[in-house]
Amino acid sequence: FVWVEGDVDEAKLAPVAAAAEKVVESRASAKPAAEFDGNRFALADAIVGRDKKTAWKLLVEALEAGAPEEVHGIVWWGVKSALLASRAATPEEAGQKPFVHGKFRKMAAKWPAGELDRFGAELVDLYHRAHEGRGDLGRGMERLVLERC
Repeated sequence: FVWVEGDVDEAKLAPVAAAAEKVVESRASAKPAAEFDGNRFALADAIVGRDKKTAWKLLVEALEAGAPEEVHGIVWWGVKSALLASRAATPEEAGQKPFVHGKFRKMAAKWPAGELDRFGAELVDLYHRAHEGRGDLGRGMERLVLERC
């Protein structure tokens, strides 16, 4: 069986150790919780740009440092920006600044026709399923990024 606690003192561990065939102890490091570097745009860029290794690394860091809803919002912003840029000929038509429009238009081109739409739809569906208690938002985003990026 697995026992998960913040701190386990020796007095609490002794009866378990006496009855167990094997005890494996793992203590959390003394360092504070992971801190995301603050460049949340890099996460959206990596996911929309289909850089799976960077996307997954940044996603895990972000999920460890913050709320999954916040991370989901960042990812959704990137997907939405790419969808807008891919459907508009000009930045003005998309309601975007020229730099943002150009960047996301190039990234959107890395997705086969309709796949970015499906990714966005799955992202929205994942959010709603998690809030209905039908899944974990963080793990779902990890799965989605690893499967689709």
